Amino acid sequence: MKATVIFRGRENMHRDIGYRILTRLRQEVGEHGTVETEPRQEGPFLDMILAPKKWTGQAPPAPPPSREAVKPPPTRRGA
Repeated sequence: MKATVIFRGRENMHRDIGYRILTRLRQEVGEHGTVETEPRQEGPFLDMILAPKKWTGQAPPAPPPSREAVKPPPTRRGA
């Protein structure tokens, strides 16, 4: 996956904001992917290439059920 930040006009003076955006993207997808190419500037474009992590053959752990989804077992009456 290629992530691109495009600078237009005077936005070129604030390239640090583009680097912060790509750094935040890296952190948010960090557990699912790796960075193949660090952010680099090419004209008005700031590009970074990401790749999915290799599958280890294990399923990811399932999230715990929410309290609303867990219902108590039915009770027997008259026993």
